Amino acid sequence: MFGKVICYKCNGNGYRSIWKDTSETEKVTIDCKYCSNQGEIDITEDVIKDLEFFKKTPVSQHDVLADNVKKFLAEKKDSEDKKND
Repeated sequence: MFGKVICYKCNGNGYRSIWKDTSETEKVTIDCKYCSNQGEIDITEDVIKDLEFFKKTPVSQHDVLADNVKKFLAEKKDSEDKKND
């Protein structure tokens, strides 16, 4: 684990709104299973893979999140390298 980030599926709320049926006339609130209602997720290899997949989509918030995770990991690596020197 490399740290935590805001869950990108529920935007940190711990729940999501989805369409009740295919008519798309009524939304219902559901628990976010991706973050177990915590609003944040541990940065793991699987999460990084998910972010890389989402980065390929045109949704800009996924790009920002993926870039923030990469920046966090680079900073963490730099600080660990400095400790080892």
